[in-house]
Amino acid sequence: LLYVFEPELWGDPHYSERHWRFVAQSLLEMNERLEPLGHRIRIVEGAVLDALSDIAEHTTITTLYSYQETGLRRPYDRDLGVAHWCQDRAIPWHEFQYNGVQRGRTHRRGWAKAWHQFMAQPMDSPDWEMLAKIEPKVTFKRVEEWSAERLRSMAEPATVWEQVGGVAPANAVLDSFFGGRVANYHRSLSKPTLSRKH
Repeated sequence: LLYVFEPELWGDPHYSERHWRFVAQSLLEMNERLEPLGHRIRIVEGAVLDALSDIAEHTTITTLYSYQETGLRRPYDRDLGVAHWCQDRAIPWHEFQYNGVQRGRTHRRGWAKAWHQFMAQPMDSPDWEMLAKIEPKVTFKRVEEWSAERLRSMAEPATVWEQVGGVAPANAVLDSFFGGRVANYHRSLSKPTLSRKH
């Protein structure tokens, strides 16, 4: 399992320290959950293609799995580069949609039906016990591997007002939403003060 912090995205004005702090908190919590199962997410800083090239020098990549990223042009261009890299090496790349965004659509016809079909599917619930516990011996040369200390330092909260990353905090926010705040959501959505609460 691999997560790549991309310096090119750090410089993008669409992101702030708050976003990266949330990611760091989420990665820390995920690694805490994975450790008893014999797994971890390796975290590196650099270009995704460099990280993949380092891995390919140490082990045979037979398939690449990832979630489909949606949003800005930079990650989309990076994904085009990853797609070419995989095609050149005959590596199948399986991207999985994880939200209601339907990438690549040129019109809205059929969008609502596809959205409802996707949202009605059961949530992914991986059985981590089934994942092989063999971690390839990879020494990263083109990218820098992060220590747990560096990740913890980045994850330190700046204010009590920020949403904290991780599964447990996400479930707490979701429970509080469905436990009451949702009742006034549709009336408060466009009101700056009330939207923060509801």
